[in-house]
Amino acid sequence: MSQKKSLAFVSVILLAGTRHATGTAGLPIKRTVWAPLCDLNHKLAGYFQDQITSAGAALTAAEKLIADRLKIQIYMEAKAKAEAEKFLPLLAHLQTIRVMSHADQTDALDKVIKATAHSHYLQGRIADFMETAANAQASNTQGCLEKTANANVIQGSGSLPKCGIKGPVSDTDNSEANRLTTANMFTGLTADTGSATATATVANCAYTKKNTNSLVQNQAIAADITFAAGYFTTSQSSDDTKNAAKLTVTSATAATGPEAFQNMAKSVFVAQAAWEQPAAQYTRPTLSAIAACEKARQAAKKHIKNSEEEYKPAADGEAMEQVIKKAYGSNEEPEQQSTWKIIEGLDIPRVIYTTDTSGQTKLREINDVGALLTILSHYAIEMKSKQELTIETLNKQLNSAKEVHFNDDCSKLESKEKCNEEKTCSWDDTAKSD
Repeated sequence: MSQKKSLAFVSVILLAGTRHATGTAGLPIKRTVWAPLCDLNHKLAGYFQDQITSAGAALTAAEKLIADRLKIQIYMEAKAKAEAEKFLPLLAHLQTIRVMSHADQTDALDKVIKATAHSHYLQGRIADFMETAANAQASNTQGCLEKTANANVIQGSGSLPKCGIKGPVSDTDNSEANRLTTANMFTGLTADTGSATATATVANCAYTKKNTNSLVQNQAIAADITFAAGYFTTSQSSDDTKNAAKLTVTSATAATGPEAFQNMAKSVFVAQAAWEQPAAQYTRPTLSAIAACEKARQAAKKHIKNSEEEYKPAADGEAMEQVIKKAYGSNEEPEQQSTWKIIEGLDIPRVIYTTDTSGQTKLREINDVGALLTILSHYAIEMKSKQELTIETLNKQLNSAKEVHFNDDCSKLESKEKCNEEKTCSWDDTAKSD
């Protein structure tokens, strides 16, 4: 080979090597590191809708309890006393159930609003990075997010798994066991801190820098750069990107990790506690719950056994438990209990609570508290009118029985005192004998 050709060959080799070195940026982030973060972000994106559902259940708990109590009272007003009184133990038990007050609800909503603000702020920060990193690719081996280990990269955000990059979502993946909770929010994140990047088989991600090829081309960055709200850090002094240590949250005031993650975790912890308290939920009681209630047992002794004796838990408790179970049937679950079937089977004329002047509706179909109050008022007034009419009739009958009739028997008596002693006679001062 001539000297000129040899020099030309060496020049090509050196140029190629120089271009390769200049073109080499950082390595893609491992799938085992970024994919769990995507999963967390998807949960964060669904948190808003999840909280609407939780808040709705809590806010309607009180209304459902009030509606059930009103239905029992409506039935009792509409029916004869002997038929209605057997439901007093059920009503007595419902009166012991506590639901969230308006002040409790307001406080819980305040906590949820704060948690939603923190969670969606974090969700936006993560989504922005994930979408940009997924789109930062040139081929199936040159990009910022590893797809298959040591083989290829994600090519565009459309290839990402569910990652919360499109804002709030509502789907089955974010419901029940999959919804964001303090117990599951960080479980999928990698336990390993340190290097977040893959091997050199896939390459060329400027975000993660390699040597001096980075976001500022071939210049060393002046300080560490963080991405995804601090979960990833591209070091100023080394040639690698690290992920945060596994995050934790143990209380409303104790969490680890970048600030945005801590704020989200602690606020969700507080909001979760607000909705998970027993008072945030209401379901109709089981037969066992009713029978075990002391107030219900007390009512059973008085109204089912018709006893005037004072209820004593130690002496009467077990016996009254059996009385309730016998009166209410053997079905444990409320939807199977004869009590509610009887109560809600009551026909209510629609004219009582609507402008419709015809037809009837089963009480089970009426759940609006306002309508139920109207119905209760109607039956209470109607019952009072019936009672007043009955009392008036009785008074008339009584007065009629005492009416004075000056007759031969009375005329023979010598004085008012003697006359009034007779059961069949009453003295009449206005009457005159012949």
